[in-house]
Amino acid sequence: MIKSILANKTALLAYLIVSISLLIICLASPFWPDWQWLIPIKYALLFGPRWLLYVLLLPALLAFFQRQTLHKGLALSLFLLTLGFNGLSVSAPQPLSAEQGDIVIMSANLGGSVNVDRIPELFEKYDIDVAVFQEAAKFNGKDLLPNIYQDCAGSLCLFSRFPFTSIEHFGRKTFGGWGNFANQYEIAIGHKTITLFNIHLETPRPVIQSLLGLSIDIEEAQQVDDNRRLEASIIASAAQQSENVVLLGDFNMPIDENIYQQYFSSYSNALRDTNYWLQPTKRTKWHSVTIDHLLHSPQLESIEAFSVDELHGDHNQLIVTIAFAQSD
Repeated sequence: MIKSILANKTALLAYLIVSISLLIICLASPFWPDWQWLIPIKYALLFGPRWLLYVLLLPALLAFFQRQTLHKGLALSLFLLTLGFNGLSVSAPQPLSAEQGDIVIMSANLGGSVNVDRIPELFEKYDIDVAVFQEAAKFNGKDLLPNIYQDCAGSLCLFSRFPFTSIEHFGRKTFGGWGNFANQYEIAIGHKTITLFNIHLETPRPVIQSLLGLSIDIEEAQQVDDNRRLEASIIASAAQQSENVVLLGDFNMPIDENIYQQYFSSYSNALRDTNYWLQPTKRTKWHSVTIDHLLHSPQLESIEAFSVDELHGDHNQLIVTIAFAQSD
């Protein structure tokens, strides 16, 4: 089939134009309207195996070696769009202008068969100052980390070498769920304070499972999307009232989800800003996706951010070094 497409210049041109159009529509998903019938399609694009799009590149790669300049240009465009949809950053890592006094922060979802006994080792290995955990209902941090300030509520935990104050716990009980989707703290670091949100937004798993089972429930998809949007809006509203804000944890959404773009795109994303490629934080048997994030307000700088698999659960651990930005 590929050979016949390449042999027919008109078919090749049509193939390239259609493929590019489809990718542009995919890349525009963060700005899709909130229509009910688009929700399952959105989650299929966001959480499906994006590497399958590389299949489009085989005819495009061969077309690039054709003599026609138009074909070369379209093939190159298709290649760049595919890379972009798979997480390539279009901007270089930002130059640093931070004050002395780096702060190393870790986020870890403890779901799955996590080896929690290794957590003290991670504190030593990466010199962790602050750590947040999600799905931590069974985590007994008092025994593992006895000399660190700590707080656990609604399956979310905070461990810090710095003293902190618990400001608010945001629970799902008000809309029929359980546990907390965020806990807010103020952490005292020297003479400054960081407002930190430990976040675990609702999972889109029911929608994804219905897609895999080819039994899509539009009403359920709408409810899941509404809950995720409500949780994000509550966090964004609370964060707007503070400076030196860190939003950290399992967002259960990639950066190109429309909910993320609406409520969190104004914050700096540490993984995106310090790397050319978004490192995956969640892996399955057939794909990987970046859904754990550390976001921060302009008063802070990202020094380094990376994803590691030290606890062998279903999420990688996100480790980020931040600092207070230099004053003008």
